[in-house]
Amino acid sequence: MAANKRTETPPPAPNTDFLESKWALRLLVFSPLPVICSFFLGFPTYLRTDQALAGMLFASFLYLLMTRPGLRAIAWSIAVSASIYSLQEWLAKPITPFAQPLAVVLGSYLGLGGLFVLAARAIYLKGDAQRKAARAFAGGWMFLVLWSLLGLALPLSNSMSPTTLDPLFFAIDHGYGLDASFVLGTWMAASPLWKLLTFVVYQLLPLAPVVAVGLDLIDPKAPFRVLQLLISMAFTGFIIYWVAPAVGPIHAFAANYPHHPPDISTLSLGPLAQLGSPRNCMPSLHFGSALAVYWLLKHYGGWVRALALLFVSWTAFATLALGEHYVIDLVVALPFVVTFLGLWVTGLGWKTPARYQSVLGGLALTVCWLVLLRTQAGVLTGSPAVLWGLTLVTVAGSLSLERRLQFAASTCIRVMRSSVRSLSPAGEDSLSPLAAGTLPLDGEAPSRGF
Repeated sequence: MAANKRTETPPPAPNTDFLESKWALRLLVFSPLPVICSFFLGFPTYLRTDQALAGMLFASFLYLLMTRPGLRAIAWSIAVSASIYSLQEWLAKPITPFAQPLAVVLGSYLGLGGLFVLAARAIYLKGDAQRKAARAFAGGWMFLVLWSLLGLALPLSNSMSPTTLDPLFFAIDHGYGLDASFVLGTWMAASPLWKLLTFVVYQLLPLAPVVAVGLDLIDPKAPFRVLQLLISMAFTGFIIYWVAPAVGPIHAFAANYPHHPPDISTLSLGPLAQLGSPRNCMPSLHFGSALAVYWLLKHYGGWVRALALLFVSWTAFATLALGEHYVIDLVVALPFVVTFLGLWVTGLGWKTPARYQSVLGGLALTVCWLVLLRTQAGVLTGSPAVLWGLTLVTVAGSLSLERRLQFAASTCIRVMRSSVRSLSPAGEDSLSPLAAGTLPLDGEAPSRGF
């Protein structure tokens, strides 16, 4: 008697998409609160003056286009943007002048229009089109919430840290044998065109996370949970700003920057009183975010990887040449980012060596630097050999941990693809994007679906 053959089907893949999880719903319920608060702090004015807000709002318009909504929806978005602009012109007395290039202002208003249209489509459409619109709206809305929360938190860093560690950070940079920020700032001051291009790259940072999250929206089964990583990294970075407060050489040494660095022999390494300037140096979230975007996009290969590498390299240069950061800020940003890569990688369990080593190794290196800065600063300023040795260990260790993690994640994805293909009776058409091979790896083209 022949035994009945049972067709084995693979178990459903766990839902790793943050924008369709219960946590995203909880955040969306409470998210209007910081946005409402931001209106009392001058949100309408920031529409015309804040580059970060313009970049984060433009995400909504970009995500609307990625859903392929049709010309009528795009026209509605532009009409809503024009209506918001006209309403502000009518209500605002006196009119807030345009303090930024026109492209920045257009990004703000187009983003608001795109956000409203995405919300309407998420409510009134049905089926797959509604799901796409809802996910796109959630992604764009989260950026607006992030800007509002950080805008509320940044002034707290000033009030909670009336003094900064800028003299110490400058002395540490001097220990490398080169006052990098002053040298690069002096060189760039002689080239107005290069300074303008560098400033533009520095201000374009919000667009890099926007693109990374957009690609994650295209394929939610990517190796890393992009939105969680960027949001958690931003908030953790702001907490560390209170632990090691610094404002950057252009603010701390404004009278001397960039042509006359302080004399290290007469410089007091004690805390420096600072008023007004934000404490946002250690670690460099500007460089860290660009680095995270590069590592998140590496698996796309080709021109995407090349552009991301160019952007992170130029951002590293800009943070120093514009006087906003010290070299030590960039060094500590490396293990800091690696920690969050390990936290938000998909497909790897916590017992996977590459994952827990990335988390523990990155965390240990970051904490080690913070402890030395706060309690054993003499170790860093007293011996250039010790400083260089710690820096090389940090850089090499961070790059090694990231490389191992990326390799493990890519290997896991390939194994999952092959196993699910062999078990599925209906072929690849019935599989998830991850199993069907629409998730791009090195050298492959990215998926074109939303």
